[in-house]
Amino acid sequence: MEDNKNQEKNRRKLRTLVLLLFLTIIMFGTSTYAWFTANRRVAITSIDVHVETSDGIQISTNGSTWKSVITRDDILTNKYSGADNFIPNTLDAVSTDGTVIDNSTANTRKLDFYYSNIGTNETTGRYTINTLQVNEATDKTKFVAFDIFLKVSSNKTVYLNTADSQSSVVVKEGTTDIGLKNAARMGFVKIGEAASTAEVSAITNAYYSSNAPAAKIWEPNNDTHSTAVINSVATEYGITLTETGTNTGLYNPISYCGVTAAISSSADLINTVKCTEGTGTNTTTMQTGTVTNTNGEYSTSGTLLSTPNTLATGTRYIPFTLNAGITKMRIYMWIEGQDLDCENNASGSDITFNLEFSIPDTTQSNNP
Repeated sequence: MEDNKNQEKNRRKLRTLVLLLFLTIIMFGTSTYAWFTANRRVAITSIDVHVETSDGIQISTNGSTWKSVITRDDILTNKYSGADNFIPNTLDAVSTDGTVIDNSTANTRKLDFYYSNIGTNETTGRYTINTLQVNEATDKTKFVAFDIFLKVSSNKTVYLNTADSQSSVVVKEGTTDIGLKNAARMGFVKIGEAASTAEVSAITNAYYSSNAPAAKIWEPNNDTHSTAVINSVATEYGITLTETGTNTGLYNPISYCGVTAAISSSADLINTVKCTEGTGTNTTTMQTGTVTNTNGEYSTSGTLLSTPNTLATGTRYIPFTLNAGITKMRIYMWIEGQDLDCENNASGSDITFNLEFSIPDTTQSNNP
């Protein structure tokens, strides 16, 4: 009799486990989530990088040769001695809240990034996430990072020019848009300043010993989403996408929180992306500010970087100011894991990062 009871109990447990497994398979088969839950590495072949300046701004990758345009080859081969520049052949989903790590010994300032390990909760069947800090000194495979130098003759307000996609993340010509560009970010970290007449060694070692400015982050495609994100991902996370206008296909920006610390104990992926988990994420930084934000700019204080400025040549946005002389800056380009657009259907694409720094025409009446 006792054996029969035990057998019946075991059968009930087995049925429960089979049912849970069945429901889990259905959930994974019909749902899609952030952080590339199905593909932990995403191949993005032919990562192109194009950086341009105009209006009297000069740019360099080595502190001695000045141009108006730098390319991938300049970044990787014409860099200064000791430059930690890398453009990997694949990108991982990573996350940052904009925190800057200062290293006075090496005269560097770098963004603090984290990558994920995605698992499942055996009891609930829901996805879980652990995060680990990226060590740029040894791991150069997850995002794009490089140093540049910008030279101006007097103090200037510098814009990112978005007219005609001069500053943008776009699908490489001749390839299919599967939504990955919508999760892309660019980050700007000022490292230090030097006089225009300074020796090359002083220029390449420029470093803010105090009062260093905060990093700034830009999301070029903050108001567009793929069909999968609109119909599935946003629903899974309980996030409402509000369309701007009637049948425009454009949406108000949604808030996201960057990972701020290693998550050593598996956290619920949905709660982490929604910023309700409370472990390893920060609910006050890297928010879009208000739904009237149309340019996807963020700062580490949780406010907009600037107010959009419509000029004759198109819409431009203010990322920062440059003091007279030379400014050393570190540029980052990555796929943000906490973004809803960083989902399985988007994994694998060819994308191009375009960046143009420009100074407003002082003859235009609507300059700030």
